Order: sequence, then C-alpha cells, then structure tokens
Amino acid sequence: MLTLRLSSGGKDKEHKIDYINMQNLPSDEETRACFVAEEGNRWGSIDYKGEESFLMASIANDKAMLEELINGDKDLHTLTAKIVFSDIIPKDCPTEVVKTKYHDLRKVSKGYEFAFNYNGNADTIKRNFGLTDEEANRIYNAYMKGFSGLKAYQEYKHKEWWNKGYILISRLTGHKAYIYDYDQLLEDKKWMSNLDWDYYREMKSSYPECETVQRVRHFFKRKSASDKQSSNYEIQGTGAIIFKVASVYFWNKILENHWFGKVKLCIPVHDK
Repeated sequence: MLTLRLSSGGKDKEHKIDYINMQNLPSDEETRACFVAEEGNRWGSIDYKGEESFLMASIANDKAMLEELINGDKDLHTLTAKIVFSDIIPKDCPTEVVKTKYHDLRKVSKGYEFAFNYNGNADTIKRNFGLTDEEANRIYNAYMKGFSGLKAYQEYKHKEWWNKGYILISRLTGHKAYIYDYDQLLEDKKWMSNLDWDYYREMKSSYPECETVQRVRHFFKRKSASDKQSSNYEIQGTGAIIFKVASVYFWNKILENHWFGKVKLCIPVHDK
C-alpha cells in the first residue's frame, strides 16, 4: 500500500482461493476463541496505545495535543469536547466529570475529531451529522483554532504535494508516494486558467455530462483526494515504519536468545 502498511487477504484466481484477511478479524468472543496457543505456549498481545494520536501531535507539532498527551490526561476526545463545546463545558472541568456529566457531547465530539484530523471540513460534518451551515462552520472553526498546529500542518502538506508531485511519507527515511497523474493535474490546472467560467456554470446546469464539466469535476475530485492523503500518509506511513523497525529489533532478539521456533510472531497488525 502507499502508506507502507502491511496488508493481507486477497484472491488467488488461478487456484480459486480467497485468503482470509488476518488483520481484520471480528472482535467477538466466538471468533477469538478459535485461536488457541500450542501446548506450552501462551498468546501475547503488544499494542502501541494511541499511536496515531501521538504521531499526529508530534508530526504536526500541535501544542495543545502535545500538552494533553504528555502532561495531561492523554484524552484527546475530552479535550476536543471542551474546545468544540466551550460554551457548555467549563475549561477546567476534570476529565472524569466530562466523561460522565457531558458523555453525549464527548461522544459526538469524537466524530468531529476523526473527521477533521483526516482532512474533513465543515461540509463533512454537516453531511455526516445533519448540522446546519452555521453550526458546522462554528464547530470547524473552533476545532482548528484550538488545534492550530494541526491546521497549519494540513495546509502545508496540501501545498507540498502540489509543488513537488509526491507525498513525503517520512522525513527521516525519505519514503515518497508519487502522484500518478501529476502531469495531467498540472495540465488541467493550466487549462482551467483560461476557462470561461460562465460557460462552465451554464453547461453544469444544462448539460452536466459534457467534457468540460466532467474535466473540471475530475480535477477537483483528484486534488481533494490527494489533499486528504498528503497528511494521512505521513501519519499512517510513519506508524508503519515504526512497526517494521520494531519487528526487526524483535526478530534480532529472538535470534540472539535462541528463541527461534519458540517465540512466534503470529498476526502483525500496523501498531501491534
């Protein structure tokens, strides 16, 4: 994958086999009970707690996020609720009180948080949560004001890929994801600079299937997709690199201690 994450599953068309996606098994007890350790062995699970939250805060250098994760209660959902609903939830309200007294507000805030962190905007939450334009814009502006580092980071990444033709996944390793149709996007942008927009609006209304309308729509759809990927890839990609490096250290530890065949890495999943 472009984010460097491991993947599993798929199809073997030649032998007509569907492989199980071991990274996305149901979490119910019945499914989990199917996996039993060999006699003499035990299952173990190691997980990075809130890895993407820490990566996002660090990469974006967002002061509010870093303060909460390092010196606070490490609860970005509660912090989000306080920022988004500052007129209802007191700024100094303890986290445990927010979780109980303002449970519903904290719950809905999580939806806003995930939407904005992955490049959603006011229109996104308007559609997803049935909000008015005024309320959606208020929430979006409050969030981005509260997490100004994240806002600046996303804006920078949008400009970076457009100027370079690739998304930089890791500043340390230099991994990149090239924009496959970058030349075409530049050509479309140049073409639109001479477009008669009155004509476009007329055709959009009367004949939306025409080539001009479809070309403009395709450009903005593709640009929007790469805008979203530009910051997401760096966060998820860095997490994938961390996992791979940790796996190398783990493998070396197994060899050094003569644990080969005894300690077994069963299901590697992104951050665990």
